Amino acid sequence: MNRLTLLRPLAAVLAGVVLAGTGAVPAAARPGRPDPDCDLVCAIDRHMFDLSLNAFVAARTAHADPRLDYTSDGCSVVGGGPFDFTAACWRHDFGHENYPLAGKRGGALRLRVDRQFHADLRTLCGRQPAFLQYACDLLARAYYVAVRRLGQGRFDGRR
Repeated sequence: MNRLTLLRPLAAVLAGVVLAGTGAVPAAARPGRPDPDCDLVCAIDRHMFDLSLNAFVAARTAHADPRLDYTSDGCSVVGGGPFDFTAACWRHDFGHENYPLAGKRGGALRLRVDRQFHADLRTLCGRQPAFLQYACDLLARAYYVAVRRLGQGRFDGRR
């Protein structure tokens, strides 16, 4: 084995460390940041479905992509419950706000956004102490059913 073969892995690691230290990593690798190769719908999709809930909250807080509308009324319709579902409501509002602005509407997309909302609620319930998780999951299901029955809003051109 020659010395060059042995040095390649080390060189790759060093290059990664240097690039990461300078911030010179591809835009797509930085969650929530605008990617020039990603159109508006792609950016919305990434925020809705690719980022973890925590990464979404960080992107929202930083207003990481100026093309997107991060405004939200929180959990205004059902707020004030025993569990803090605010982050899930933020992402749900994000989808209901941004997809119609990008010209995307329809029942299948709304269902996907609503299902992500339910998944986010369940993620938040998973952070509760074990003895509260069942009650939290029941309330999460009730929120999901409520948005499915009542939350058409902009997806149907209303509001």
